[in-house]
Amino acid sequence: MSSLASFYGSPDSPAYCSSKAAVRFLGESLRPRLAQSGMVVSVIYPGYVETPMTAGVRPRVPFTTSAERAATIIERALARGQARIAFPFATYCVVRLLAILPATLATRLTARAPDKA
Repeated sequence: MSSLASFYGSPDSPAYCSSKAAVRFLGESLRPRLAQSGMVVSVIYPGYVETPMTAGVRPRVPFTTSAERAATIIERALARGQARIAFPFATYCVVRLLAILPATLATRLTARAPDKA
């Protein structure tokens, strides 16, 4: 279980982002290696999911997914053997874009984001 946070380091949670990036690269590295043995590795990259842990996060994070919806997305993708399970799509696109932008521009854009309390 990685996170969309693994694609671009958020200035308000560097330890979380880096730990999720490690999980991302471990899973993506193991996928081809274990495929030779017939094993399927899927890496899950959720955005914010409504849970008791995220209930107090302010300001409210856009595109938050309900736990039930997240479970449905993951279950269906795992059944298909999907390699990368990233949701919600809009947030996935934003973090992928941040990752390919010039660092100075991405830093300016993320510096304006409010800290999550």
